[in-house]
Amino acid sequence: MENLIIDKSQGYIRIMPANGYKLRKRDDNTRSFAEVDLTMSDEQNIENYIAVPETEPDEIVEEGTEKPTEDEEIPDSLSLAIIKGVYDNDES
Repeated sequence: MENLIIDKSQGYIRIMPANGYKLRKRDDNTRSFAEVDLTMSDEQNIENYIAVPETEPDEIVEEGTEKPTEDEEIPDSLSLAIIKGVYDNDES
């Protein structure tokens, strides 16, 4: 946990990198964080974060070019109904 600052003084865990570093999840080079907050019950997850130099670029992940087929798409109105919780799948 070199170059990590762990602060538990506010009732939660705040993980911050030392100056000149940024945070990453271990084994994930695609995203970086300025700080991460965890609940006190998640203390074991501190070891999932590492500090890397700010100059180290994040990996670029190319998004797939496949688009859903017409059969896989759902209409916006159905999406909204599902989100609102008013969708009734009763076929009767």
